[in-house]
Amino acid sequence: MRFASAAAMLLAAALGASAQGAAPPDVLKDLAPTGKLRAAINFGNGVLAQKGPAGEPKGITPDQLRVVVQRAHQHGLTVTGHLDSGNRNSVNPRDAILMGIDRIEHFMGGDAFTADKSAYASYEHMTFDTPEFKRIAELYKQQHTYYDATLSAYGYYGKKDPDVFTYFVDEKKFLTPYMRSRLDARPPRQVNEQFENIYWNKRKEIKAFYDAGGRDLITLGTDHPSWGEFFTPFSVHRELLALDAQQERERRRLDPFDRPGGVMSFRAVPG
Repeated sequence: MRFASAAAMLLAAALGASAQGAAPPDVLKDLAPTGKLRAAINFGNGVLAQKGPAGEPKGITPDQLRVVVQRAHQHGLTVTGHLDSGNRNSVNPRDAILMGIDRIEHFMGGDAFTADKSAYASYEHMTFDTPEFKRIAELYKQQHTYYDATLSAYGYYGKKDPDVFTYFVDEKKFLTPYMRSRLDARPPRQVNEQFENIYWNKRKEIKAFYDAGGRDLITLGTDHPSWGEFFTPFSVHRELLALDAQQERERRRLDPFDRPGGVMSFRAVPG
Protein backbone atom coordinates (compact mmCIF):
# COMPACT_ATOMS: atom_id res chain seq x y z
CA MET A 1 0.00 0.00 0.00
CA ARG A 2 2.85 2.38 0.79
CA PHE A 3 4.32 1.84 -2.68
CA ALA A 4 0.92 2.18 -4.33
CA SER A 5 0.26 5.42 -2.47
CA ALA A 6 3.62 6.84 -3.51
CA ALA A 7 2.93 5.86 -7.12
CA ALA A 8 -0.49 7.51 -7.01
CA MET A 9 0.96 10.73 -5.62
CA LEU A 10 3.70 10.81 -8.23
CA LEU A 11 1.24 10.08 -11.00
CA ALA A 12 -1.05 12.85 -9.84
CA ALA A 13 1.84 15.28 -9.60
CA ALA A 14 3.09 14.33 -13.07
CA LEU A 15 -0.37 14.86 -14.54
CA GLY A 16 -0.81 18.19 -12.85
CA ALA A 17 -3.41 17.06 -10.32
CA SER A 18 -3.28 17.83 -6.61
CA ALA A 19 -2.25 14.91 -4.43
CA GLN A 20 -3.74 14.34 -1.01
CA GLY A 21 -0.29 14.09 0.50
CA ALA A 22 3.36 14.57 -0.39
CA ALA A 23 5.75 11.76 -1.23
CA PRO A 24 9.03 11.74 0.73
CA PRO A 25 11.71 13.89 -0.94
CA ASP A 26 14.02 10.91 -1.45
CA VAL A 27 11.25 9.02 -3.28
CA LEU A 28 10.52 12.01 -5.50
CA LYS A 29 14.20 12.45 -6.26
CA ASP A 30 14.57 8.79 -7.16
CA LEU A 31 11.44 8.36 -9.28
CA ALA A 32 11.04 11.82 -10.80
CA PRO A 33 14.42 13.58 -10.66
CA THR A 34 13.58 15.82 -13.62
CA GLY A 35 9.89 16.20 -12.85
CA LYS A 36 8.91 13.65 -15.51
CA LEU A 37 6.76 10.66 -14.63
CA ARG A 38 8.78 7.60 -13.73
CA ALA A 39 6.27 5.92 -11.41
CA ALA A 40 4.99 3.78 -14.28
CA ILE A 41 8.37 2.17 -14.73
CA ASN A 42 8.76 1.44 -11.05
CA PHE A 43 5.25 0.30 -10.23
CA GLY A 44 4.05 -1.30 -13.48
CA ASN A 45 1.54 1.46 -14.17
CA GLY A 46 -0.16 1.15 -17.58
CA VAL A 47 0.64 4.79 -18.37
CA LEU A 48 4.09 3.57 -19.42
CA ALA A 49 2.96 2.38 -22.85
CA GLN A 50 0.38 3.24 -25.44
CA LYS A 51 -2.61 0.93 -25.79
CA GLY A 52 -3.29 -1.46 -28.63
CA PRO A 53 -6.71 -2.36 -30.11
CA ALA A 54 -7.50 -4.75 -27.26
CA GLY A 55 -6.24 -2.40 -24.56
CA GLU A 56 -2.89 -4.17 -24.24
CA PRO A 57 0.30 -2.15 -23.62
CA LYS A 58 1.81 -1.34 -27.01
CA GLY A 59 4.52 1.04 -28.10
CA ILE A 60 7.18 2.99 -26.27
CA THR A 61 8.90 6.31 -26.88
CA PRO A 62 12.67 6.89 -26.80
CA ASP A 63 12.42 8.79 -23.51
CA GLN A 64 10.44 6.00 -21.89
CA LEU A 65 12.73 3.23 -23.11
CA ARG A 66 15.82 5.05 -21.92
CA VAL A 67 14.47 5.14 -18.38
CA VAL A 68 13.18 1.56 -18.57
CA VAL A 69 16.67 0.33 -19.43
CA GLN A 70 18.25 2.46 -16.72
CA ARG A 71 15.85 1.34 -14.01
CA ALA A 72 15.90 -2.33 -15.06
CA HIS A 73 19.68 -2.45 -14.96
CA GLN A 74 19.67 -0.72 -11.60
CA HIS A 75 17.66 -3.67 -10.27
CA GLY A 76 19.71 -6.34 -12.04
CA LEU A 77 17.15 -6.99 -14.78
CA THR A 78 17.61 -7.23 -18.54
CA VAL A 79 15.50 -5.56 -21.24
CA THR A 80 14.41 -6.72 -24.66
CA GLY A 81 12.01 -5.11 -27.09
CA HIS A 82 10.16 -5.35 -30.40
CA LEU A 83 10.96 -1.88 -31.71
CA ASP A 84 10.51 -0.03 -35.00
CA SER A 85 12.33 2.41 -37.26
CA GLY A 86 11.97 5.65 -35.34
CA ASN A 87 8.79 6.38 -37.29
CA ARG A 88 6.11 8.28 -35.33
CA ASN A 89 8.31 8.64 -32.25
CA SER A 90 9.07 4.92 -32.06
CA VAL A 91 12.53 3.60 -31.24
CA ASN A 92 15.06 2.40 -33.78
CA PRO A 93 16.94 -0.62 -32.38
CA ARG A 94 20.19 1.22 -33.12
CA ASP A 95 19.25 3.90 -30.59
CA ALA A 96 18.02 1.31 -28.09
CA ILE A 97 21.40 -0.45 -28.27
CA LEU A 98 23.14 2.83 -27.49
CA MET A 99 20.77 3.18 -24.49
CA GLY A 100 22.00 -0.19 -23.26
CA ILE A 101 19.14 -2.54 -24.16
CA ASP A 102 20.15 -6.20 -23.80
CA ARG A 103 18.32 -7.83 -26.70
CA ILE A 104 16.42 -6.80 -29.84
CA GLU A 105 13.44 -8.68 -31.27
CA HIS A 106 12.51 -9.06 -34.94
CA PHE A 107 14.39 -6.17 -36.61
CA MET A 108 18.11 -5.39 -36.32
CA GLY A 109 17.50 -1.72 -37.00
CA GLY A 110 20.17 0.74 -38.08
CA ASP A 111 20.46 3.51 -40.64
CA ALA A 112 18.74 1.44 -43.35
CA PHE A 113 15.52 1.70 -41.30
CA THR A 114 14.55 5.29 -41.99
CA ALA A 115 12.13 7.18 -39.78
CA ASP A 116 9.85 8.18 -42.66
CA LYS A 117 8.27 4.70 -42.80
CA SER A 118 7.68 1.64 -40.64
CA ALA A 119 10.31 -1.04 -40.09
CA TYR A 120 8.18 -3.51 -42.04
CA ALA A 121 8.18 -1.24 -45.10
CA SER A 122 11.95 -0.80 -44.94
CA TYR A 123 12.67 -4.46 -44.34
CA GLU A 124 10.71 -5.90 -47.22
CA HIS A 125 13.32 -5.23 -49.92
CA MET A 126 16.43 -4.59 -47.84
CA THR A 127 19.88 -5.85 -48.85
CA PHE A 128 22.70 -6.76 -46.48
CA ASP A 129 25.88 -6.00 -48.39
CA THR A 130 25.69 -2.31 -47.53
CA PRO A 131 27.66 0.02 -45.23
CA GLU A 132 24.46 0.50 -43.19
CA PHE A 133 24.24 -3.22 -42.42
CA LYS A 134 27.93 -3.47 -41.60
CA ARG A 135 27.58 -0.58 -39.14
CA ILE A 136 24.63 -2.08 -37.28
CA ALA A 137 26.22 -5.55 -37.17
CA GLU A 138 29.36 -4.00 -35.70
CA LEU A 139 27.32 -2.09 -33.13
CA TYR A 140 25.70 -5.33 -31.91
CA LYS A 141 29.13 -6.86 -31.48
CA GLN A 142 30.61 -3.83 -29.78
CA GLN A 143 27.75 -3.57 -27.28
CA HIS A 144 27.28 -7.35 -26.99
CA THR A 145 23.56 -6.97 -27.73
CA TYR A 146 21.63 -10.14 -28.52
CA TYR A 147 19.39 -10.47 -31.56
CA ASP A 148 16.24 -12.60 -31.64
CA ALA A 149 15.32 -12.81 -35.32
CA THR A 150 12.04 -14.79 -34.94
CA LEU A 151 12.77 -15.86 -38.49
CA SER A 152 10.03 -18.46 -38.86
CA ALA A 153 7.27 -16.18 -37.54
CA TYR A 154 6.92 -14.42 -40.88
CA GLY A 155 6.83 -17.66 -42.86
CA TYR A 156 3.60 -18.75 -41.18
CA TYR A 157 1.87 -15.74 -42.73
CA GLY A 158 3.54 -16.19 -46.12
CA LYS A 159 3.55 -19.14 -48.51
CA LYS A 160 5.00 -21.54 -45.91
CA ASP A 161 8.39 -22.56 -47.27
CA PRO A 162 8.02 -26.37 -47.61
CA ASP A 163 11.58 -26.99 -46.39
CA VAL A 164 10.64 -25.47 -43.02
CA PHE A 165 6.88 -25.54 -42.53
CA THR A 166 6.39 -29.25 -42.36
CA TYR A 167 4.76 -31.55 -39.83
CA PHE A 168 7.02 -33.63 -37.61
CA VAL A 169 3.98 -35.51 -36.28
CA ASP A 170 0.26 -35.34 -36.94
CA GLU A 171 -0.34 -32.40 -34.60
CA LYS A 172 -4.11 -32.56 -34.95
CA LYS A 173 -4.19 -35.95 -33.27
CA PHE A 174 -3.70 -34.12 -29.98
CA LEU A 175 -7.06 -32.38 -30.46
CA THR A 176 -10.55 -33.65 -29.78
CA PRO A 177 -12.66 -34.68 -32.80
CA TYR A 178 -14.75 -31.56 -32.30
CA MET A 179 -11.75 -29.22 -32.46
CA ARG A 180 -10.37 -31.04 -35.49
CA SER A 181 -13.67 -30.55 -37.28
CA ARG A 182 -13.68 -26.84 -36.44
CA LEU A 183 -10.15 -26.41 -37.76
CA ASP A 184 -10.84 -28.37 -40.93
CA ALA A 185 -13.85 -26.15 -41.63
CA ARG A 186 -11.78 -22.97 -41.59
CA PRO A 187 -10.92 -21.40 -44.96
CA PRO A 188 -7.20 -21.27 -45.85
CA ARG A 189 -5.33 -18.31 -44.42
CA GLN A 190 -4.59 -15.64 -47.01
CA VAL A 191 -0.94 -15.13 -47.91
CA ASN A 192 0.60 -11.92 -46.60
CA GLU A 193 2.94 -10.96 -49.43
CA GLN A 194 4.87 -8.46 -47.31
CA PHE A 195 5.59 -11.10 -44.68
CA GLU A 196 6.53 -13.61 -47.38
CA ASN A 197 9.15 -11.13 -48.65
CA ILE A 198 10.35 -10.42 -45.12
CA TYR A 199 10.74 -14.15 -44.39
CA TRP A 200 13.15 -14.65 -47.28
CA ASN A 201 14.92 -11.38 -46.62
CA LYS A 202 15.30 -12.17 -42.95
CA ARG A 203 17.00 -15.45 -43.86
CA LYS A 204 19.62 -13.47 -45.77
CA GLU A 205 19.99 -11.04 -42.89
CA ILE A 206 20.61 -13.67 -40.22
CA LYS A 207 23.18 -15.40 -42.48
CA ALA A 208 24.94 -12.07 -43.09
CA PHE A 209 24.96 -11.32 -39.35
CA TYR A 210 26.34 -14.78 -38.61
CA ASP A 211 29.10 -14.31 -41.20
CA ALA A 212 29.87 -10.86 -39.77
CA GLY A 213 30.76 -12.43 -36.42
CA GLY A 214 27.36 -12.30 -34.73
CA ARG A 215 27.03 -16.05 -34.13
CA ASP A 216 27.11 -15.90 -30.33
CA LEU A 217 24.59 -13.04 -30.30
CA ILE A 218 21.81 -14.86 -32.19
CA THR A 219 19.11 -16.20 -29.88
CA LEU A 220 16.18 -18.48 -30.64
CA GLY A 221 12.64 -17.17 -30.45
CA THR A 222 9.45 -17.93 -32.35
CA ASP A 223 6.74 -15.35 -31.63
CA HIS A 224 4.13 -17.74 -33.03
CA PRO A 225 0.73 -17.94 -31.33
CA SER A 226 -0.91 -21.02 -32.82
CA TRP A 227 -4.29 -20.73 -34.48
CA GLY A 228 -4.47 -24.52 -34.83
CA GLU A 229 -2.66 -25.11 -38.11
CA PHE A 230 0.74 -25.47 -36.46
CA PHE A 231 1.20 -25.94 -32.73
CA THR A 232 3.39 -23.44 -30.95
CA PRO A 233 5.85 -25.86 -29.23
CA PHE A 234 6.98 -27.17 -32.63
CA SER A 235 7.82 -23.62 -33.68
CA VAL A 236 11.17 -24.02 -31.95
CA HIS A 237 12.05 -26.85 -34.34
CA ARG A 238 10.92 -24.84 -37.35
CA GLU A 239 12.95 -21.84 -36.21
CA LEU A 240 16.07 -24.01 -36.06
CA LEU A 241 15.27 -25.42 -39.51
CA ALA A 242 14.85 -21.91 -40.91
CA LEU A 243 18.14 -20.75 -39.39
CA ASP A 244 19.98 -23.67 -40.96
CA ALA A 245 18.10 -23.57 -44.28
CA GLN A 246 19.72 -20.35 -45.49
CA GLN A 247 23.18 -21.73 -44.78
CA GLU A 248 22.33 -24.85 -46.79
CA ARG A 249 20.94 -22.69 -49.60
CA GLU A 250 24.18 -20.70 -49.76
CA ARG A 251 26.26 -23.87 -49.72
CA ARG A 252 24.36 -25.32 -52.67
CA ARG A 253 24.70 -22.06 -54.61
CA LEU A 254 28.48 -22.01 -54.12
CA ASP A 255 29.08 -25.74 -54.59
CA PRO A 256 26.13 -27.71 -56.01
CA PHE A 257 28.11 -30.96 -55.80
CA ASP A 258 28.96 -30.60 -52.11
CA ARG A 259 27.43 -33.11 -49.72
CA PRO A 260 24.28 -32.12 -47.75
CA GLY A 261 24.43 -30.73 -44.26
CA GLY A 262 24.38 -27.10 -43.15
CA VAL A 263 27.34 -25.69 -41.26
CA MET A 264 25.70 -22.80 -39.42
CA SER A 265 26.24 -23.75 -35.79
CA PHE A 266 25.04 -22.29 -32.52
CA ARG A 267 25.62 -22.97 -28.89
CA ALA A 268 23.41 -22.93 -25.83
CA VAL A 269 24.16 -20.37 -23.14
CA PRO A 270 22.83 -20.12 -19.58
CA GLY A 271 19.67 -18.04 -19.15
